[in-house]
This record gives sequence, structure tokens and C-alpha cells, in this order.
Amino acid sequence: MLPLNERQRDVLCLVCKGLTNAEIARQMGLSARTVKGYVCQLLLIHESSNRTELVGTVLSASRGEFSGPTGRYDRAVHSDVDRSSKQGHTPNVVTAGLIPR
Repeated sequence: MLPLNERQRDVLCLVCKGLTNAEIARQMGLSARTVKGYVCQLLLIHESSNRTELVGTVLSASRGEFSGPTGRYDRAVHSDVDRSSKQGHTPNVVTAGLIPR
């Protein structure tokens, strides 16, 4: 997996929260077309065919189903994400360390 730039991480975080391209565009002050471009880049980087698969790929990283750039994910990250998931919250994958900075 390639490292993401700041914009890509921001867009990915909002995609994982379930926002549409239009909602992401409004929140980030970008055009919907620009956001669509970022989402397409993310799909290619994560080898996903759609947004649902992209989010699943990112969240599966939190459960250790594949290893990240360091070859592993911290136990603290797993527990934070698992706790958020059990409480019905979408974990913040950027601050949880699931998206490389």
C-alpha cells in the first residue's frame, strides 16, 4: 500500500464516516469532481472496486487481516477500533493509525 498524502487521508477518513462526495466537497471546500478524483485514487491505491470495499479494506487492517507498511498494527489501535465498533461508532481510521501518514 502506498503512503497517502494529507488530502487523500482526509478524504478517506470522511468516506469511512459514510459521507457522499458532495458532503465531503462541502466540508473540505473542494468541488465534487475533485473529491471524486481523490476517491478514484484511493480505490486504485487500496485495490478496491467501490467505496464499500474501500472502507472494508481499511477497517480490516484494524483487525490485522493484512499488515500495513510497518508489517503490523499496534495493539492499542486494535483495542481503540474494536471498542468504537462495539459502541456503534465508526472509528476514526486516521487518528487510530490505520491510514499511513
